[in-house]
Amino acid sequence: MTLLVVGGTQVLMPMGMNKNTSNQPIPYGDPVKITGWTARDGYPGTVISDDELIVNASGAVTVHWHIELSSGSGFGPKKRQFDLMLNEESMSSIESGSDSANLPDVSITLTAGDRLWISMIGSAYYSTTVKAGVDTYLSFDLA
Repeated sequence: MTLLVVGGTQVLMPMGMNKNTSNQPIPYGDPVKITGWTARDGYPGTVISDDELIVNASGAVTVHWHIELSSGSGFGPKKRQFDLMLNEESMSSIESGSDSANLPDVSITLTAGDRLWISMIGSAYYSTTVKAGVDTYLSFDLA
């Protein structure tokens, strides 16, 4: 972990992670966390624990997130929901029927120890998966 100390206080570091493990099926029923992350290039201060970004200091940020999906199969609607979670609270939610969930940037204020992660839930009649790689990511930069 990169730590920058200025005047005895810790400075908020931008962080980012990519999904790096095999494709993950999107379940129907209860929302689940997207798992299998690694630090994103260009974000040396990233801290990941339990598939969540762990915030090192307080400050205002802009969160960026994007999900790549497989085409899937089934006979029902291609409805999938993704939530940007701050600790246990949804900060932004979007439903996607396409193979790429273009999620809006979110401006929020973070506190040291906060956890950022993504939850997902799928359709009862349509199976699909979240793709691994640099196109499935969660990151934040200083606002």
